[in-house]
Amino acid sequence: MKRYTADTITDDALDRLYENASRGWRRGDRWKARAKQAEAALTQVLAVAEVIEANGIKWAADSVRRAAQTEESSKP
Repeated sequence: MKRYTADTITDDALDRLYENASRGWRRGDRWKARAKQAEAALTQVLAVAEVIEANGIKWAADSVRRAAQTEESSKP
């Protein structure tokens, strides 16, 4: 890969650099949106565990919570 300097970079090369950076930002935004969706889903699952326990099925609620904790511990 050619390394440009401020004196040698062309307009086309600079355009490619900006496009590449823009793609990286958009990719980061998509990952952030997916992480927020996953967090919301986890919150809903934990709410379901509360309903399950309220209906007297504690072992099932505990199983759901254990699975949710496994997911939580896998976060970076």
